[in-house]
Amino acid sequence: MTHSNGQVDWRAAIWVVGFGGVGGLLSWVWSITVGEPISDSTTKAIAAALVLGMGAGFVGVYVLGNSDTKVLLRTLGFALLCGFSWKPVFEAGQALVTSRVESQAAHEALATVQADLEAVDTASGKELAVKLAQLEASSQELLKTRQHVSDRRIRRQIDDVVGKAIVTIDEMADEAPVESARALGSIAATATLTDRSQFTGAAAESLTSLVERQDFDPAVAAEVSNALLQLGRAAKAVRDDAESTRFHQLSREIYAEALERAPQRGGDEAVRILEERSDIHRELPGRERRRPNG
Repeated sequence: MTHSNGQVDWRAAIWVVGFGGVGGLLSWVWSITVGEPISDSTTKAIAAALVLGMGAGFVGVYVLGNSDTKVLLRTLGFALLCGFSWKPVFEAGQALVTSRVESQAAHEALATVQADLEAVDTASGKELAVKLAQLEASSQELLKTRQHVSDRRIRRQIDDVVGKAIVTIDEMADEAPVESARALGSIAATATLTDRSQFTGAAAESLTSLVERQDFDPAVAAEVSNALLQLGRAAKAVRDDAESTRFHQLSREIYAEALERAPQRGGDEAVRILEERSDIHRELPGRERRRPNG
């Protein structure tokens, strides 16, 4: 549409729009021929075909085809065909716009997670807990964004970054175990709900390993139990009853083991922490919730 000197070739553009309009009029003639008129009103049908054809000619040549207007006859022939086929041209244009919007959103979400990963790598102490929460939120948002992305290359990038997020949280877990357990559970549950359940197994392994390394500390055990329960509920939501049962059972086992070790981990205070913070506590029958002696 522009000359080599950067100026807009308005003359070519006018020809393109005009031939697109001619194509639109031909589509109206065709619709009459096959007995499928655009509108019962001839005036409205002609006007609609003309305008739609003009728009499709411009979109087809300059947006979809990115044609070299120096080859004028070929360009005008393409504009005429675009005008004649105005509906698929506009549908293709709409798909192109949607794809670009999706890609932009995905790239922004990817950049956010990557920045949060770098922040977690360099954080420590109370700051680490804050950065883990940010990584948790951005990773969940990235997984949700992935659902609307059709580009396979971008989808693979998202999978790689989410996988890296889970690994990074696992590596930092002993420095902030409660926050790490919460983040792993939330990310893995979102992965299950967004059809990326391949991340769930790795997260579950990280959770069970974490609570064992922390010697079933009551606060950590409660958070790990909650995370596993969250995975079970997510699996139930996608009708994976086997995984739902497995994660519910793991949640109960973690809680039961922590309760069993409570006398050595603070006695009544340890039990209080487990009962107040563990969601599975409210689902268990009375005998399994009984405080151990000692």
